[in-house]
Amino acid sequence: VTERCPPGFAGLPHFALRGGAGGFAMQGRSSRRAVPAAPLPSVEVHRIVDKPIVSVAGLRGIVGETFTAEVIFPYVAAFAALVKTPKVVVGGDSRPSRAWAQPLVESILRARGMEVVSVGPVPTPSLGMMARPHNAGGGIAITASHNPTPWNGLKFFHEAGEFLPPAHHHEMETLLS
Repeated sequence: VTERCPPGFAGLPHFALRGGAGGFAMQGRSSRRAVPAAPLPSVEVHRIVDKPIVSVAGLRGIVGETFTAEVIFPYVAAFAALVKTPKVVVGGDSRPSRAWAQPLVESILRARGMEVVSVGPVPTPSLGMMARPHNAGGGIAITASHNPTPWNGLKFFHEAGEFLPPAHHHEMETLLS
């Protein structure tokens, strides 16, 4: 069985995958050198994401479509309502959209009476670890993790620097409804 990545997939090269009982491997002379597959004919692409993806890891969406100011505002406001100490650490990865998302997140927090510790570009785990030394009530990382560059999202941390537990997510959902 050979499958190919769809044309135009985030501008990445197209590679053939060889599948079998042992899983899939890149088609080529060795596992270190992949051979580009022949281009596929044009296909009509249907969007499968029409709202942000929300999970215990936070939320993420496509910038300008499912990750917008209108999406960000209620989640950040709900998070601010749950934070026990009115100080939040904010930063994110190096995606270009952080340039507008971070000031937006910080403005929402300040409008809710929070002190903001702005740390700029930072790896997600590092942002979580910064909550404790700053005596912050939590943190917000602006990142979409492994998703392609057109995506971005928010990850929420509690005061100990860990992702919010399911109970806090349930409280946020209640505030959002």
